[in-house]
Amino acid sequence: MREPTICLILSRWGGWPAIFSVVARTIVANPTVRFQLLGDKEPELHGGLPPNAQFKSLSLKDLRARVRKRLGKSLEPASLAVAGFHSKISDLKPMFGALFPELLRGCDWWGYMQEDEVLGSLRSFATPELLSAYDVVSPLPLPCAGPFMLWRNTPAVTLLYQRSAQWRDVVENPRYLAFDEWGQVIPTLPQTRTARRPPSLLRPCTRRAHLALALESASTLTWGQSSGRANLTEHMGAVVRREARAGRLRAFMPDDARGCGASGGASSWLQEDVVRECGKWWTGFYDETMHFWWRDGTLWAGAPDDTVWAEARGWLQAPLAAFTRAGRRGGRGSDDEARGWLRSGRRAVAHLIASKRAPQYRDIRSTPSFLSRVAGASEMVFTRHGLFLRDSGDSFAWYSGLWPGTSVRVAATAVHRMASQLRQLGLPLNGSSAGELRRRADQLAPCPQSVSLDDPTGSWDAAAKSHLWRHRQSCAE
Repeated sequence: MREPTICLILSRWGGWPAIFSVVARTIVANPTVRFQLLGDKEPELHGGLPPNAQFKSLSLKDLRARVRKRLGKSLEPASLAVAGFHSKISDLKPMFGALFPELLRGCDWWGYMQEDEVLGSLRSFATPELLSAYDVVSPLPLPCAGPFMLWRNTPAVTLLYQRSAQWRDVVENPRYLAFDEWGQVIPTLPQTRTARRPPSLLRPCTRRAHLALALESASTLTWGQSSGRANLTEHMGAVVRREARAGRLRAFMPDDARGCGASGGASSWLQEDVVRECGKWWTGFYDETMHFWWRDGTLWAGAPDDTVWAEARGWLQAPLAAFTRAGRRGGRGSDDEARGWLRSGRRAVAHLIASKRAPQYRDIRSTPSFLSRVAGASEMVFTRHGLFLRDSGDSFAWYSGLWPGTSVRVAATAVHRMASQLRQLGLPLNGSSAGELRRRADQLAPCPQSVSLDDPTGSWDAAAKSHLWRHRQSCAE
């Protein structure tokens, strides 16, 4: 069977974060997928763009002109919000196929993703057999719309957004209405170290919440903004669901994303760095024990060696899920490692929805040394402690925004040990256990072999020196 061509669009105005260089490394490892970057500034990458990616420079003025020409509607005002959770550009994502047809010539499928999504082997999930059987592919549960989507490149599917009775209102409204996802507007909540009014038992959930959970140094935010009217009812999730139920559209989602059971599983496409409570998308916790492992184009939730066992335990998944739902209250985290196992396995996408706002990732500097190491990395590990890069040899370079412009060399065996121990901690049950998990996870940070500045002519600031000193002291104890 012929392999269908896939083209993915990433859009970003106002500059690309340092963490995008990591995403670009995973783009290189998907050579049979085309990537089109849109924005007003080309990302800073070692050696330039990946060979399978192109950048189209587009000002917001040009974008508004294109919306008027292609959609027949005005996108106002001139100063649109284009960053963070309230970016108006996200409302336009389901319309990208109509807005940029020249970028999608020769593509059997088109789609979009975000600059905070690390990719695994997309072709291992989007197989020819699957793509031939469906018109829309989502890694998320019903209502089947989210930050990573694939659409068949036919007029009927590309113009599916026009099946919404509200799409014109969405284009003309200057505020982000979450048209691309679930059309939910949530009240503004302060981000604190733990979620407000935590449930007594927080079950892992595959349903996507519309709020990144609290991290240190984060500010108040909303997912979408109230427009003075009711939330959208004709968002893309509702459109896909309605058309699929009527038999006019073939929509795919992973089997284990259909309900509110245990999150993850060996066949999951996408996993976030937060833990949700099913049916209550506004509550949840940052996954303090989060660890994603990328190795030569393959992405795992959990360490690769651990997930071999996770993928072999499929017949145990239902009993494990039942056991953890009926588990004890309190304790170190989840009742045992079972819930950690259920969140292990190969992934197509790891969404760093909360980590990107943590100082460990947000404040990483795009130094030439950092960009070079990312471009040559054969392995990348993501934990709450920061980013670990392995280019060769038996050690990793550890980067964290807590000590920007600095690389910490750690032994590969220490990184493997940390990942295994993070899984053993389990997942948070409530606010107090989340705090305990944070403390215990911090204690698992690997001890440095050496510390060096990326820029030999630079110097450490006081905060970076303090973080490094405390960590080295804890290792010495």
